[in-house]
Amino acid sequence: MYFDSAAQAWCYMDTEQPVADAPDRQCGFCGLGSTPEGHDGCLGALPGVMNACCGHGRQKEAYVQFNPDARISGTEALNWIMATTIRLTVHGEDADEMLDKPMSTAVKP
Repeated sequence: MYFDSAAQAWCYMDTEQPVADAPDRQCGFCGLGSTPEGHDGCLGALPGVMNACCGHGRQKEAYVQFNPDARISGTEALNWIMATTIRLTVHGEDADEMLDKPMSTAVKP
């Protein structure tokens, strides 16, 4: 993706289509579409996260934004996403209970 300053929109590099015009486009890395709530299919709703991106196959572009002052990126973000997703789906942990547990020092500002 890139930001088109003339259109004032984020666009896909392969089609130059604005991201907002393709809400159902599948991830080019995992092949999953968006969830019914609009989250990336490979991420779902992550507890305590403002926004996140898996990087779509580009590890350096992955990030998790917890609040304006707490952000992780790259491998650290992918590891956090994977661990959190596993805890939610495989182990059946409750997202609200996860928020009550202390976060890694890596996510503190």
